[in-house]
Amino acid sequence: MLNYVKQLKKSDRGEYEISDLNNLYLDKNNISFSILKRGYVWLDSGNPSSLTDAANYIYAVEKRQGVKIGCPEEAAYNRKLITKEQLELIVREMPNSDYRDYLMKVFDED
Repeated sequence: MLNYVKQLKKSDRGEYEISDLNNLYLDKNNISFSILKRGYVWLDSGNPSSLTDAANYIYAVEKRQGVKIGCPEEAAYNRKLITKEQLELIVREMPNSDYRDYLMKVFDED
């Protein structure tokens, strides 16, 4: 991968573009992909303004839907990569926070 990254040149926006890296992988037949289904979103965060937009989007979705975006513990538990006991251990070792409270709800709901 590092060899591909070294081939990248900054775009007209003055940034390295992930799509340029993806195209290098495509050219080398060294990539697979999936079409994102409904409910997935790509958020650009290449500059402070777009990072703020992404953060505001995530905040709004989490607040309205009552679910966390990008919660690896929940994803691992839902995919049965970790057991309920392992999730409980992970949660109990976390410091008190909104994130811990959220995971406790995930644990308690099951």
